[in-house]
Amino acid sequence: MQRKFSVKLIRFVTVFVLFTAKSESLKPQEELFIKMVLDAWHTQVRYADDLFNSLSDDQLLGEIAPGRNRGIYLLGHLTAVHDRMLPLLGLGDQRYPNLYKPFVE
Repeated sequence: MQRKFSVKLIRFVTVFVLFTAKSESLKPQEELFIKMVLDAWHTQVRYADDLFNSLSDDQLLGEIAPGRNRGIYLLGHLTAVHDRMLPLLGLGDQRYPNLYKPFVE
């Protein structure tokens, strides 16, 4: 079973934000800062993607540590939070609004 965060979406957001920033005549330092933040975000999403793809379903269903959340909860939480960012960034509607209540609230 393949579980992937959308790396393509992250790249799209990066291009979108940089394009928007350029149209607002930002200083070169501001453009660099935006690029650094988005690159760091992309790196962390890629790390999470690699981690979740390396785990079996049984590992995702197991507790991270005794009395702690399960891997499947962390995957759902990250998916719900990233999904909720789409409308905030002007990239369209959420794709999985039903995940917000069980994984974030």
